[in-house]
Amino acid sequence: MDRDTIVNSFREAPVDGVSGENGADPYDRRVGQRIRERRKARRMTLEDVASACGISTAQLSMIERGLASPSVKGLREICRTLDINLLWLFEEEVDRGPEAGLIVRRHRRKHFDLAQKKMHKELLTPDFSGRLQFLWIEMQPGSSSGPDPYAHDGEETGLVLEGRMSLVVDGAEFILDEGDSFRFESHRPHRFSNAGDTLCKVIWVCTPPFY
Repeated sequence: MDRDTIVNSFREAPVDGVSGENGADPYDRRVGQRIRERRKARRMTLEDVASACGISTAQLSMIERGLASPSVKGLREICRTLDINLLWLFEEEVDRGPEAGLIVRRHRRKHFDLAQKKMHKELLTPDFSGRLQFLWIEMQPGSSSGPDPYAHDGEETGLVLEGRMSLVVDGAEFILDEGDSFRFESHRPHRFSNAGDTLCKVIWVCTPPFY
């Protein structure tokens, strides 16, 4: 399904970002279930997401249960808050037989395009479940995780495949080149960025899942 099809499938709604109850439509249920799955994977509450999106907690709860359809504007805000690609919410479920939950084919990776950060991420693990998450990250020159360090529970490790990356942990900066790797406890304030003038590619692993 392309972006135009998605946009046309939603009615513009009131300012609150919800177009009203439609009953438990299977289409709305699938979208709501994926929003809830993603929210829980990010360890965010209904209140956290609703506040960031400018809608009420009750409205977000209805969306997650498939009882309301978000407007295009509301849906974009939810995707921005949860760092997910709009198209992923509408990806059709495919029976992958014995590969389901085990194997991820390259053309079936879930994508996260963070345009404002000039960053592209692909999920290498089959889904958002489990205690380990495996990511492919591409950073354009000038890309960064943000101006300020952040911290959370867990542990992270990774390998620079191409380019040059700056990793700041506890205020100390480390420059990593192709073939260099890292590991740190996520409760230590950290940030990262592309330290070169070419594309930087990194394999990143975190536990528990950040996304």
